Amino acid sequence: MIYSITQSQLQETSGMCCLENDFVLCDHLSNVPHINAAFQSEMLIMFFCLNGHLQMTVDDKIQHLGNGDAILCKPLQTIHQVLSSSDCQAFVLFYTPRIADHLLPTRLNLSQVLEGDFTPIVHFGDQTPSGHISILLDLLRRHATNPLLPFRSNSLFHLFSTLFFEVLNNSCSHATTKESENSCQTSNRASSLFNQFIKKLNEDGGRHRTVSYYADLLCVSPKHLSKIIKEKTSNRALDVINTFAIQQIKIDLKLTDLPIIAISDKYNFANHSFFCQYVKQHLGMSPQKYRSK
Repeated sequence: MIYSITQSQLQETSGMCCLENDFVLCDHLSNVPHINAAFQSEMLIMFFCLNGHLQMTVDDKIQHLGNGDAILCKPLQTIHQVLSSSDCQAFVLFYTPRIADHLLPTRLNLSQVLEGDFTPIVHFGDQTPSGHISILLDLLRRHATNPLLPFRSNSLFHLFSTLFFEVLNNSCSHATTKESENSCQTSNRASSLFNQFIKKLNEDGGRHRTVSYYADLLCVSPKHLSKIIKEKTSNRALDVINTFAIQQIKIDLKLTDLPIIAISDKYNFANHSFFCQYVKQHLGMSPQKYRSK
């Protein structure tokens, strides 16, 4: 029997640190649900072995981890036969596909990153107290267990993000190298225009949400810019712009104490009512309800 590990199940499990509905930290293997059976999850899972040895079977392939090793398990992979040495010290991090897509550059999503050349095991080397992965995980645990820190959520968000990219930079290095080579070979005006659009979108931070605004900045027609964005992303230009903007708004709602009206002003909404309508249209609930949820 293969069990399913869900976000809600992790939130209800003792020994877990959950940041909103996006990240979960477990600093002891025994706290992971169904760790002694076979399980899957829609979340991205990273195991870090800082001491001792860890062995597991992932999709019928046995994987061995030693000191300073990590393994990245894709969403919906089957994990079973998890064995650890008596001196094993391990951390397990869970990421929702949604937050993984948000952390990645706008032109990429998690599926694209993991579908190419992919090495699940990452060797960070012998982890001593000075090892950077060990330090990051220790900081993550200390912040997770201290709810009184004034910037706890912000610190946890950035620590989770850093560890995410530390693993991806190694496990997906071949894929990113190929991507860079292909980008050089296929570089043309359309690619250049799209990259300029992405740069402007990031610089703007979600304050402007019309195709015409970016078309004017790039000295092209809205129709031409929309065509290029559609070719590169398979999505409508306005959808790309709104997806980026709503992600920025979500971060402010979740990770800051800014009043709702201040967030509305930050993103150049004409009034508070328009801002609430925009958030409800894209998130299915009001800003106040999203923040409290």
